[in-house]
Amino acid sequence: MGIQDRDYYREDGGGFLATWARNGQVTKALIVINVVVFLVQLVTKLPGRPNTGWVTDHFVLTGDGILHGEVWRLLTYGFLHSTDDVLHIIFNMLFLYWFGREMEEHYGQREFLAFYLVSILASGLLYLGSAYLGLNNTGMHTRVLGASGGVTAVMVLFAFHYPTRRVLLFGIIPMPIWLLVALYVGFNLFIMLAGQGEDGTRIAFAAHLGGAGFGAAYYLRQWRLTSWLPRLPTRLGRPRSRPSLRVYEDDPSQFEATPSDGVPVAPAGEEPLDSQVDAVLAKVARQGQGSLTAAERAVLQKASEVYRRRRK
Repeated sequence: MGIQDRDYYREDGGGFLATWARNGQVTKALIVINVVVFLVQLVTKLPGRPNTGWVTDHFVLTGDGILHGEVWRLLTYGFLHSTDDVLHIIFNMLFLYWFGREMEEHYGQREFLAFYLVSILASGLLYLGSAYLGLNNTGMHTRVLGASGGVTAVMVLFAFHYPTRRVLLFGIIPMPIWLLVALYVGFNLFIMLAGQGEDGTRIAFAAHLGGAGFGAAYYLRQWRLTSWLPRLPTRLGRPRSRPSLRVYEDDPSQFEATPSDGVPVAPAGEEPLDSQVDAVLAKVARQGQGSLTAAERAVLQKASEVYRRRRK
């Protein structure tokens, strides 16, 4: 079987729209879920009462709710947003889109999804701790909702990977991403400790800090959350998407192509190139491109060169 015949092989191409559709699928799915939930919140909200309604009331995070066994709130609050301030969801989803796609590409879909969900849990737990202590004028009855904790974790992780990437503050002031994230986290810490929030109901500063802390710990400790989980089935009703095989210019001299089908034959005593590619791309599908070693990247380069020559 040739490299191009494998079920994980996808040829690059199709233009901008095709590339956009392939990249960041988990990130875009999270955005769609948040928007759909927000629309349901709007439909079910109570007139004249901010951030209320059947959906919001049953899934928002409160310390009292957790103490009564409603543990699902630790996750569901991260998919709710203020129904009285549309900028809340707009900015959260914009930042998730800007930073989430590259982190998903780096870590892989399963790992990025696990990271995002656990960051919401971590944000909620820190918020509950601050509410129990009464910080920022909050209490166990105070309600919190929004994806800001998870989005902050993604931003911090991005800043660790690309600290010198430049962004425009307010669309005007250029600065490196590490400085923007540091200012954002520092502002949240100051306001939370100073207790200057509006009765703790407008901005959950502790949740933001929980996300930031988890994002930093994840990077510095080099955690891989999916390695702690039981292995899930590789196919759930449809073929699993695999990373595309790109073409690189490299020297494939240590491999010899057979006259029959052009598939390279490894030197004696070495594993066939096809088998090596199988193992490397399976690893990328599980753990993302950032997990590859230099030797594994070289295998993909050599395989790409072989396929490119066959197309000529």
